[in-house]
Amino acid sequence: MAGVRGAAASGGVGSLRPGETEGLMTIGDVLQMVGDKNVSKPITPSDAEAIAFAESLATGHQTVKGSIGAQAMSFANFNVNSGLIRADYGGLAAKTAQQQQQQQEGEKGKPSPQVQPLGETGGYNVAGGQPRTLGEVLVDVKERLDNDKAILPADAARIQQVEMRAHPLGIVEPGGVAATAMEIAQKNAETLQQREHSQQQAQAQA
Repeated sequence: MAGVRGAAASGGVGSLRPGETEGLMTIGDVLQMVGDKNVSKPITPSDAEAIAFAESLATGHQTVKGSIGAQAMSFANFNVNSGLIRADYGGLAAKTAQQQQQQQEGEKGKPSPQVQPLGETGGYNVAGGQPRTLGEVLVDVKERLDNDKAILPADAARIQQVEMRAHPLGIVEPGGVAATAMEIAQKNAETLQQREHSQQQAQAQA
């Protein structure tokens, strides 16, 4: 079972035998959690990119017309093009980054701009109108995926790279797709390690 530890650490599934990912949380679970936690959050381009990439990992094919990822991108583009969110959106992660920058500037004796408090939109610059949300895109997402797979650290790391590249500030949003994927993937890796340890103990006692 040495392959299990290697797969858990790297996040790959190539060295996992069939059935060894049974019972682990999946990419569908990750997307469902994100939608449930962010029902009213306006969907942004970085959210959409992360969703589309996660879907492609789960299904094994690229985003196609009518897919969850395609809908996510459409909704995100609508929000930006309609002026419902600014293209340089930030959100909670941006606020945290801004606070850290201000602290550093304050330590250097430089004046710091005022940090605006988070509003009902979670810190996004939402104009008048009704933005499309993560909750809309990810409703019943597990049932809508035509395939699914267990998420492991390597998968989550790839989702994180996609989300960061698409974000204007190059950051990961707390509670978003990448952050949730990393959290769940780590739990799955720990589960695999525990299973391996239990099997090794059983073999030693046999």
